[in-house]
Amino acid sequence: METKQLYFSAHEDLCYPLDWHKEYMGENGLKALKLWPAKIVLSSYFFCQHFEAIGEKGTCGKQCNAYQPRNGKSGICKHYRQTREPADNFIIINI
Repeated sequence: METKQLYFSAHEDLCYPLDWHKEYMGENGLKALKLWPAKIVLSSYFFCQHFEAIGEKGTCGKQCNAYQPRNGKSGICKHYRQTREPADNFIIINI
């Protein structure tokens, strides 16, 4: 199960898990924080967690030196993730 990802604003490029945001709040003395949930975008692109980069579908596979199939034999790489963008709505978390 993947951890819910959240953005700092509706215009961010990077999203982080809720625990990361809570740690950020503690380190910066924040009691509340407005965040935008990440929504999956269906497109011809993907995000590679290993290289932390966007790639075009069809370029991920055995030709990559970081390729590691999820099932240990063949198929989709364990670093492959769908692309995301901030949702239209926001949430406020409190600690």
